[in-house]
Amino acid sequence: MRQLEKDSVAWFTSLIKAAGGSALEKQRLGMDVFKPARDPFIGGMFFYLYDPKHKEKLPWWDAFPLVIPVENYSDGFLGLNLHYLPPPARKKLIEGLLKYKKMPGTPNAYMKLSYSMLKAARSIKEFEPCIHRYLFSHVKSQFIKVDDSAWVKATMLPVQQFAGAHSRTVWKS
Repeated sequence: MRQLEKDSVAWFTSLIKAAGGSALEKQRLGMDVFKPARDPFIGGMFFYLYDPKHKEKLPWWDAFPLVIPVENYSDGFLGLNLHYLPPPARKKLIEGLLKYKKMPGTPNAYMKLSYSMLKAARSIKEFEPCIHRYLFSHVKSQFIKVDDSAWVKATMLPVQQFAGAHSRTVWKS
């Protein structure tokens, strides 16, 4: 595990340990970086549980995506699931996407993204394995919005839950 991954895990572990602590301790450690959300919005970052519609036809899929939505549809959205990249490529992609960040440090922070913009941007071609279509009817939990202050750390957390293959197999494809 690389240092950034170790740092992210240590940060996340401290959040979990502090979950039973005082309000002041929770605030000091940044417990407010993960908040329930009704709907994912374009350019935000969200965790949730997912059960694909055609999972029996898929070689693998992520049951706990970390997604940045890039297009909305009436029945779901198109998004970048960062778990489909190995950690070094995730870091490179998120660093490339951060230049599109708007309203930083506010509850409404987002990245101004679209699928057509991603296809045209030569500096962030790493996105291609990450692009997936998600249906609201197959989301099995509440969306958890990641505060923009934690985007890089959340990206590096090793919390992918691939069904059908080990993460190393997914990352080699």
